[in-house]
Amino acid sequence: MTWGDALFADIEYCVIVALIWRYHRGAVPESTANLRKLSLAAFLTLLILTLTRKCPSWLLTLFGVAPMPMVVMGRVPQILCNFRNKSAGQLSLPSLVMQCGGNFARIISTLCLVPDALVLASHSIAFLFNLAPLLQLVYYDVYKAPKKVE
Repeated sequence: MTWGDALFADIEYCVIVALIWRYHRGAVPESTANLRKLSLAAFLTLLILTLTRKCPSWLLTLFGVAPMPMVVMGRVPQILCNFRNKSAGQLSLPSLVMQCGGNFARIISTLCLVPDALVLASHSIAFLFNLAPLLQLVYYDVYKAPKKVE
């Protein structure tokens, strides 16, 4: 029931990666360029298989789980950087609140509509890894921020 949500999340992450690849400054090694072409071909093939309903069920399960490691790999460096700098830098409070709110809504809807442990674990892990930078921002940049004297 939620495979469509996971598919669109996967598409979103792939677009973000493609934009990073496109706007990356500096020379791109030939091996990386080939990896990019292979990744694009694999993505398009899987997308066509999914949309034509010729995709095996194990692959749909993989689509459902794929966003989880992407969120972890995307957030861990940010969390560690915030910890080292004792600041959340340029992170946006409204954006982090909306990400956590969206993850929380997915957790609630999964519990109500699709009691699937794998989907629930995926949304719960995404919530925790989006909550960490939010808590860092509140702690480092709001609570610990030096008070301005007027």
